[in-house]
Amino acid sequence: MSALVDVLPLVMFAALAVGMFTGLPVAFVLGGVGVVFGGLVILLGEMPAIMFFNLVPRIWGGIAENLVLVSVPSFIFMGTMLERSGLAEDLLSALDFIFIGATAFSLIFRILGGDELIEGIIAALGVGPWGTLGLIMGVMFVLGFFLDWVEITLIILPVFTPIIIGLDFAPHVARGDVIFWFAILIAINLQTSFLTPPFGMSLFYLKAIAGRQVAMATIFRGVLPFVLLQLVGLGLVMAFPEIALSLPDRMLN
Repeated sequence: MSALVDVLPLVMFAALAVGMFTGLPVAFVLGGVGVVFGGLVILLGEMPAIMFFNLVPRIWGGIAENLVLVSVPSFIFMGTMLERSGLAEDLLSALDFIFIGATAFSLIFRILGGDELIEGIIAALGVGPWGTLGLIMGVMFVLGFFLDWVEITLIILPVFTPIIIGLDFAPHVARGDVIFWFAILIAINLQTSFLTPPFGMSLFYLKAIAGRQVAMATIFRGVLPFVLLQLVGLGLVMAFPEIALSLPDRMLN
């Protein structure tokens, strides 16, 4: 029985990956996977049913008060809100359901020991602080092809952030500045999710404007230089953290 519980986090992620390609709403997939595996965990005796009521305090007592988890999506969300497409109201309604679904998924994943599993895998690789940072950035970049920034922020960040905070990048970055540096790196990385096919939001905006004169394949090819520019920017901030930290240092001392 314990062996089954140990592999459930991996099965959960596999079920999420499959669900994303079914065409069902993302919030429904996230919440559905969370509820199904939550019920399984209750049946296995690994979690009391009362734990499902922790969703509300997790949203408003944890996510909403966490500096990184709020600042990163808020930073990216400003660009979306400035759009004059009239989609802002519908987008906000959709975000409510995505927050609930992603929080349900994250709660069950952590109860199953998914955090410890990921940390153990990274520790076993023995790649050091910089290898770990590169691995996390690579995973987030790949996930940006298939997931929206909201799901990545709510599911992936709670797993990876404690790992990064525990690493030592001195003298490149002071220990107390790592969390701010990591937040900016995430923000830059997540920007690519708006541009990467097949689900890049900006690509469909452009297609709607261009109409039938421009094929979707042409847009996919045309966006590649801009994705590369984003990655160059990410590399520059990794190599020269002062780009991201000089202004906060001045403002926050």
